[in-house]
Amino acid sequence: MSTIRTELSRIAAKVETTEGTAISLAASDGDLLVTNISWTHGVPAYERNTRSATFSKYASISGSQMATLSFDVDMYANGSSAPGYDALMQACSFVGTSSAPTYTYNPTSTAASIPSLTIGAYVDGRLRKMVGARGTCKISAKTGEPWKMSFSFQGADVAPTDTTLLADATYTANSKTPPAVLGSAFSIGGLSTTEALLRSIEFDFGNQLTMRTDANSSSGYRSCALVGRHVVGQFVVEMPTIAEHDLYTIMTGNTLAALAISCGSSTSKIAFAAPKVQYLDIGESDDRSEEHTSELQSRFGISYAV
Repeated sequence: MSTIRTELSRIAAKVETTEGTAISLAASDGDLLVTNISWTHGVPAYERNTRSATFSKYASISGSQMATLSFDVDMYANGSSAPGYDALMQACSFVGTSSAPTYTYNPTSTAASIPSLTIGAYVDGRLRKMVGARGTCKISAKTGEPWKMSFSFQGADVAPTDTTLLADATYTANSKTPPAVLGSAFSIGGLSTTEALLRSIEFDFGNQLTMRTDANSSSGYRSCALVGRHVVGQFVVEMPTIAEHDLYTIMTGNTLAALAISCGSSTSKIAFAAPKVQYLDIGESDDRSEEHTSELQSRFGISYAV
């Protein structure tokens, strides 16, 4: 018997040729330096309330087998080439396009453009795997820290096996040293980059997932389907004056605005653009870390592209 050392972990993911059918994973299937890995087996037990000569119960029957996997990745850019988390983005309904010197992701609602994945979570000689996986993601950042991508996937569960830990991928330089959110040029609506003193920001894809039941499958599921999307987000900035940015009037007037933010440079530049953002809620609080200055907390919805 040996101790499982969770520090020795890897995540690998690959687009499936046939939805719900496992595809072989290799060390190269994910330039992913991950943290906060969490795996949950979703196997319900069918209780049998049978009548007999005693009060004792007969064994429950294990039902359909799904799994949920979540983990974080520091976001990075890879010039005009797809980053190592490209398969994850595809399964979260985003299509990447290369146009030197950039690689751009845009959301899609076309089912054929949202592939399923085989994902393996390797932990020091033990493998947990899901097939037919799709997911959702939150992207967040605080000033002075890298962008964090928090993924959550669902798929048909595969019984764990004792498997040799995958070797590390050939990680790109950018994945090992992602840019911090500095010099970010954040703006939204009429709030300019000189007025928007950004503390933190988050985008939540809000993908809606459902498992596809299949009695012909040994797990009881064919795959996970992505059936909807509701993109929301929030940001925290130092409180602007009404003259600089009248959030209440903008919110109550259902006014749409454009949001933009970028950081990094050259091949490691990360940028977001949302052409139609609507304020959903605003709040104020004291920022005690900065000697009681006032800060603005705003929640927003995105109508189209992230």
